[in-house]
Amino acid sequence: MHRSLTLLLLALLTCLASAREASAQDPLDLPVIGVAVVDTLRVDATGIRGIAVSSSGVWILSSEHTGKGVAEDSYMSSILSWDPSTGAVETLISERDSFSTGLAFDGEALWAGGNRVGGLEAIYRIELNGTVTDETLPSSGYHAGGLAWADEYLWQVDSTARQISRIETEEGKLSRRLQPPGFFPTGVAHDGASLYCADAATGLVHRMRARSGRANGVLDPDVMRFTGEFVSLVYDGGFLWVVRDTDEFVVRYQLAQ
Repeated sequence: MHRSLTLLLLALLTCLASAREASAQDPLDLPVIGVAVVDTLRVDATGIRGIAVSSSGVWILSSEHTGKGVAEDSYMSSILSWDPSTGAVETLISERDSFSTGLAFDGEALWAGGNRVGGLEAIYRIELNGTVTDETLPSSGYHAGGLAWADEYLWQVDSTARQISRIETEEGKLSRRLQPPGFFPTGVAHDGASLYCADAATGLVHRMRARSGRANGVLDPDVMRFTGEFVSLVYDGGFLWVVRDTDEFVVRYQLAQ
C-alpha cells in the first residue's frame, strides 16, 4: 500500500481511537495566528519527509517510494543539500530502506530518523560530507517522525504515540514529553520559545509552549491546512518553512507576532 494512503488511514484510525481521550482544549477554539506566504520555492525531490535550515545551507530528507524491494513498501532514502537560490541539489547520502522521517541540524551535523541498523528505530547523526557517524539516539516512542533542534536539545515527534519528546543528545535520555492537541502529529519546528506541530488528522498547525506543551494558537487554517498530509516544518529565525511529502515545493511563511 502506498505510504501516503497508509498515513491517511493511520491518521483516521488514530483520530477515532483518541477521540474519547481528547483534551477539553478544542484546537478550533484556539486563537488564530496570522500567516502570510513569503515565497514558494521549487525543489527537485519527491517524498520529502524532513527539512533542515541554517545560515550555511538547506538540507532535505527524501524518502521516495519504489515498491521494488523485498518489502512491498520499499523506498529509497536520500539526504540532499539544496540551494534554494539556484535550485541545485546534491546528494549527501542515498540508501535503500534507511532514513525515513525527520531531519534537523545541530549547528555542526544533521540528525535523521530511521531504521538503518538491524531494523531498529533510531536517530542517526550524519556529517555534512554524508558520513553516518557512530553516534545514535534511541527513538522515543514507536517511530521517529519530525525532528527539530533548539536549545541544545533534539525534539522528536512520534505520530503513533501522539507525542513530542525532548531528547538530551549528550546523555541520550528523554527529558520532556508533550502531547500536542492534534491526533496524528508529523512535523515539528521550534522558534526559541514555542513549538509548531502539524497534525495530519485535522490538517492544522498548532503552536505550543515548549515548557508546558500547552497549545496557545493555531496558524490561520484559511492559509495553512493539510488534512491527511505528512508535513515537515522548520523555523529559521524569521520564517517558517513548510513542505508536504506530496509536493515538490517548499513554502516559506511569515507569522504574525
